[in-house]
Amino acid sequence: MEVFSPYFFAVVAGFGLPQLFKSVWASLRDRRLRWRVAFDTGGMPSSHSSLVTALALTIGAKVGWGSPIFVLAAVWAAIVIYDSAHVRRAVGEQGVALRGLLLQRGPGAKTRPDTIPTGGLDEPYASRGHTPAEVLAGMACGAVIAVVVALLT
Repeated sequence: MEVFSPYFFAVVAGFGLPQLFKSVWASLRDRRLRWRVAFDTGGMPSSHSSLVTALALTIGAKVGWGSPIFVLAAVWAAIVIYDSAHVRRAVGEQGVALRGLLLQRGPGAKTRPDTIPTGGLDEPYASRGHTPAEVLAGMACGAVIAVVVALLT
């Protein structure tokens, strides 16, 4: 039984390092601790792209580039990366637009703004997807993690 799984390490590092980077960067930028940013969606770099890239490339390096499990991981990575760059981005932009419309509603509206469910937040939350640059940065981060994992194991 393997005590250290390079695949598990690739997944944890692939997701955790970009999220940690986002929190540190926001804290430095705002000159106050912003640890909650580590739990937000969107932003630079894409942790989704980093995670799937790190895992797929680690599988390719350790198991083989022609193995069925690498092909499966690569296809899964492509789907997740496409989703984060296109689908989630479009949904996020629509969410921001809808939030703006909801907040603009006046006192004569049939649905008052104070009756709109916001999940306990001061204003409705809109999830963000990723720009192409954020996705590419996430993929680069995942590739570096995979190289480090492959060299260390």
